[in-house]
Amino acid sequence: MVKAIIKAIEELKPKAIHIGYCDENKVAQQFYQKLGFKEYGRFDWGDIAASIVY
Repeated sequence: MVKAIIKAIEELKPKAIHIGYCDENKVAQQFYQKLGFKEYGRFDWGDIAASIVY
């Protein structure tokens, strides 16, 4: 399902897709990394920030 959503977003030709997750959520971290997201810092509210850049 998430792969289909990412594919639909990619068809819109974005510069990047950004997501965030709590640093204690290792399942989310591994899941998004497998999809190709790279961590680049933190959002103001403390969540880990990750993105796929095109």
